[in-house]
Amino acid sequence: VAQAGITSFIAWYENPSWKEHVLTRNLTLRDNVCIAAADIDGDGKVEIAVGGQLVDLEGLAGSYEEFFLPLHGAHQAQNAAVAVAAVEGFVGGGRVPLDADAVRLALGRIDSPGRLEVLRRGPTIIVDAAHNPAGARALASAIQDEFHFASLVAIVSVLSDKDAVGILEALEPVVDHVVVTENSSPRAMPLDDLAELALRVMGQERVNQAQTMPDAIDVA
Repeated sequence: VAQAGITSFIAWYENPSWKEHVLTRNLTLRDNVCIAAADIDGDGKVEIAVGGQLVDLEGLAGSYEEFFLPLHGAHQAQNAAVAVAAVEGFVGGGRVPLDADAVRLALGRIDSPGRLEVLRRGPTIIVDAAHNPAGARALASAIQDEFHFASLVAIVSVLSDKDAVGILEALEPVVDHVVVTENSSPRAMPLDDLAELALRVMGQERVNQAQTMPDAIDVA
């Protein structure tokens, strides 16, 4: 990571020539970038990937070490391990390891829209569809482990039949402020009801409310 004046950038340097390869420029203190390095396609050369993690997976029949997974969160690594084990069980009865190159290629292509999805940077905007306390706890854990924000504002909308208090309690330790709003679903919890619950969990100084999602983004 290099910094010159007020402009920061991320680069890697090729050995032994020290040729510079710039990955991204013009970063600010409001940007958060996760970087993993791996030989993704197995050609003996290291690819640099922005956004993701290197994982070691233990299947039913084989071990798969230092594979790139372009998703955030320990729970996504666990999901990947379950998927690998399921395929081992399906194609080889759980007794034959999978081809490592095939696993590497498959994991490297995974996409999970709406699950810790980084929509933009500067400022960083993350979308996550956690709709219960367990999902919110996984979200909070990933934010703590993989992102470092100077200030974090959560925009929250919850369906009426969901455990809004449990979701808010899971997020409370990792967010500085929350903006509650209503989404477009007819099942969305009324704004006043959600605001009352948020005030109970977060306290008055940490809670704002907005009638619509665009308004909530403006407030945040």
